[in-house]
Amino acid sequence: MLLDSVSKFAEEAAAKRKQQEEFEFLAVLEALSSVSKNVLYVPGNHDPESAFPDKYLRRIRSEPPTSLYKPTLVGSTQRERVPEKEEDLPVWQRGLNKFGAFNVHQRMVRLAPNLIVAGHGGAIGQTLKSDPDTEIHHGYPYTEDELIQGVNKLFSGKRHMLAMPAGDVIRVRNPIAGNAGQDPDKCILVTHCGPGASGKPQLLSEASR
Repeated sequence: MLLDSVSKFAEEAAAKRKQQEEFEFLAVLEALSSVSKNVLYVPGNHDPESAFPDKYLRRIRSEPPTSLYKPTLVGSTQRERVPEKEEDLPVWQRGLNKFGAFNVHQRMVRLAPNLIVAGHGGAIGQTLKSDPDTEIHHGYPYTEDELIQGVNKLFSGKRHMLAMPAGDVIRVRNPIAGNAGQDPDKCILVTHCGPGASGKPQLLSEASR
């Protein structure tokens, strides 16, 4: 009985925390959309998991099938089960529906002829400056290897160019295999991590955690 009560309390606390995180996330998108009509962003390691489309799609694909089907979510290449209520949609989809803010995590958008922007969110782990091999905070929601693989996959596969702001796939083109130097597209990569070889985020001491 006690375990059931503790479990229920933990579930309720987690639901409230998720609701607050998503409220704050959407508040930021609303503020940004008041400055520009075209908002492109990637989620970071302090954002809710529902801000990462791949995490959301992976979860609902693992759930038992239901009779509820709707047209594909933005960025997906297959039909997905999606909630009927707006408030039950993943936070990145609500940000697009309400404010036209486009999540470019693991996606590409063409800004101009031969110019694209590609994004990958998340962050790598954090270490102590005095002991760089000791990870204090793990990367979220990916490990460093997973993040590298995600960025490489983004550029190595078919390029699903997404329109602004509706998010419909408007063009699919294969990159020039084996001739990356001849690729006519210039790319702006948007991430939540520093440039390569810049080092992991580090803390001066454990007291600053």
